[in-house]
Amino acid sequence: MSAKSMKRATQRWNAALSIALLVVIVVFVNDAARKHVSFKRDLSEDQLYAASPELEKRLGELDDVLVVRAFLTASPEQGAVQIAKSQLVSQLRDYEEASKGRIRLDFVDPNSSSEAKFEAVRLGIKPTQIAGNVATGGRGQEVWLGISLKYRGAERAIPLVMPQTLEYAFASELFRLMRGYTPKIGWFGPSQGLTPKAGDPTYVQARRVLQLAGELVDLETLSTSEGVPDDIDLLVVVRPDSLHPRAAFAIDQYLQGGGRAILALDNHHYSLSGQDLPAAHRVTGLEMLLDIWGVPLSKGILWDRNCVTVTTRNPVAGADGTVGDVLTKTDYTFWPSIDANGLAKDVPVTARLGGLVTYWTQAILEKTLPDGVRRIDLARSSDESWIVDAPNTVTFDPSLVRSQGIELSATAEPKSYPIVTALTGKLPSPFGFGKYPGAPKPLEFFDAVIGDKQWEGEVTDEAILSGVEEAHVVVMGDADWLRDGVQGYFFTPDNYGVYSASFLGSLVDWLLLEEDLVALRSRSPISRPLTDFLKVEREARELAGSAGTVNYDEAEVRTKSEDEAEAAASASRTSAMAAATGGSLLAAFLFVGLPGFLRTRRRSEFEVLDEANPKGGKS
Repeated sequence: MSAKSMKRATQRWNAALSIALLVVIVVFVNDAARKHVSFKRDLSEDQLYAASPELEKRLGELDDVLVVRAFLTASPEQGAVQIAKSQLVSQLRDYEEASKGRIRLDFVDPNSSSEAKFEAVRLGIKPTQIAGNVATGGRGQEVWLGISLKYRGAERAIPLVMPQTLEYAFASELFRLMRGYTPKIGWFGPSQGLTPKAGDPTYVQARRVLQLAGELVDLETLSTSEGVPDDIDLLVVVRPDSLHPRAAFAIDQYLQGGGRAILALDNHHYSLSGQDLPAAHRVTGLEMLLDIWGVPLSKGILWDRNCVTVTTRNPVAGADGTVGDVLTKTDYTFWPSIDANGLAKDVPVTARLGGLVTYWTQAILEKTLPDGVRRIDLARSSDESWIVDAPNTVTFDPSLVRSQGIELSATAEPKSYPIVTALTGKLPSPFGFGKYPGAPKPLEFFDAVIGDKQWEGEVTDEAILSGVEEAHVVVMGDADWLRDGVQGYFFTPDNYGVYSASFLGSLVDWLLLEEDLVALRSRSPISRPLTDFLKVEREARELAGSAGTVNYDEAEVRTKSEDEAEAAASASRTSAMAAATGGSLLAAFLFVGLPGFLRTRRRSEFEVLDEANPKGGKS
């Protein structure tokens, strides 16, 4: 064997021994660190899986043992559930460690213990039915993913948790246990009967969000002498319709005492049961309050180019006389889609909210504010917005959208309008002078519930508060964003219901002064919208605004253009993926391959020199 071959063999053996030694060292160090060193770091961009400083602070304030029972299925069959369960266990272990002995953590499986199952049911924790994999013949499984917290004799349960929402849900219940009471949230809105009329709005999901924040109290009427109960911590007024002045007086006086309220208002009511039903144009009965506060609503509604795209089916007559359907996409400009640019960045409520969709929205006009009152616009429409007369029907007609856009551009300059506004300060009262020289006379309970008795100007000599205590009010020019939709998660044609739930929950926490909870809720996943190549290509071919009703020839031309748009979108996606892959490969070569190549080349140069000078002499 030549000296060169022996040298290379020695180098290979040295390399192999070095790798083996490195593996042994890593194994031993890792095992020792696992047993004796406790250091974890969440390196994800969203930072959702490590305990936040707010939660760690509250855990450090525990002066008694917090018993946490995790009702988790021991062996989930589906991979996604297995991953979720593993992450939940890891997060709960982190909380236990952060508490420094103040948490006692127990894991139980209701599927294997009848006692644990009985306890879970008692706490309101129920299993979720997970469908089996049909292709593999897998059966469905009841999966338990709930926890309970017990502190100083009081107990709270979270029926269903997931890794990304665990911290907020855990902290919410912990804060309430430590505080010793549950805030009361008054709901004053449309009656939620067992069988609502077709087309009438329901708010089941919005009410569930409120129930997570506190005890929800239904206020059937505010027109009697009782007004808003004194123990209401937050008043939520949804879609008031021609309120009696006494109800407006009750809301006003509640705020004069330092109350907090969310006012979701609509002057134009649209039905969801069908497009042909005419809209109802009403008054809320709170116009006098908004006017004196300096936040009146526009009479018309917003027309916004940045809006939701709605897909509808339109009949098309073929050459053979048959009638088929063509899918048509309409940019429905009466449903503004607010992106991150339209949300206040310096307020925790909206700082990390991905977006918000509103429906037939009224703008909040800008007017001189009362002395000492502060205003923050939490959400605004895009810069391509106009205020127009509210339509009488819901019509998805792309040609109408195009013509309206041309007409508006020619007649007025677009601008951004406030949609959600927060007021803080000592608000003046409109009662005690002018049209309302005193407190409106209250109704008897029966008359108030029936709601058909008109105010005839009668007033009482009750004392009227005005500008006494600092109030906090959020005024919204839309109530439809809270409605249940066909998907059962707020009124949404897409997945914007997630934003609605997050926004409502953050508003409630903010107004209840749960600053730590607002900070936790803002730790939601950062919105990273993907480029919709097909949408770009369709807009380039003016397909987004195609006619609502077309003949056979037009439909054929449209179909050809759609095919071209899809082909171009596919090519753009391929190019983007190739660019990303090529960039990754180039980076790998620069950081790994290039240094290795240079080392190999330098070693070869030394070997050549060694062969040329076997005895180390000069050449």
